[in-house]
Amino acid sequence: MKKRLLHGLIYIILGLIVSIGVLTVFHACPVMKDMIMKCYWTQRVSVAVGIGIVILGVLAVFVKGKGFADGLDVAAVLFGVLLILLPTVLIGVCGAKHMHCHAATRPALMIAGALTILYGGCSILWRRRNKEA
Repeated sequence: MKKRLLHGLIYIILGLIVSIGVLTVFHACPVMKDMIMKCYWTQRVSVAVGIGIVILGVLAVFVKGKGFADGLDVAAVLFGVLLILLPTVLIGVCGAKHMHCHAATRPALMIAGALTILYGGCSILWRRRNKEA
């Protein structure tokens, strides 16, 4: 139970950092008059992905099966890939290089995505190696 609790807490913390971080510290550019920038939509989708990672963490605490736990880790890896692709390929950020989204939002999402991929992948490999749930 302690391993599952720690495993789930790491996902919950990563998801909260993404969800709360992009709304506060790593926020997107403000809406100007009637013009909504691309980074605004990247921010909104990132919040949803962060909430998804939190849900994976909660499920990881209560799930006992190895197969289901592997599935949660694969989903976390996919969420991590999505976090990297959102500001780079899928939606993007503002065109101006001096904007806050280039300096804070994009790097924060890429780092959070890389950490999520790394932790999810290591969890799968560790579970395979030790044959534990």
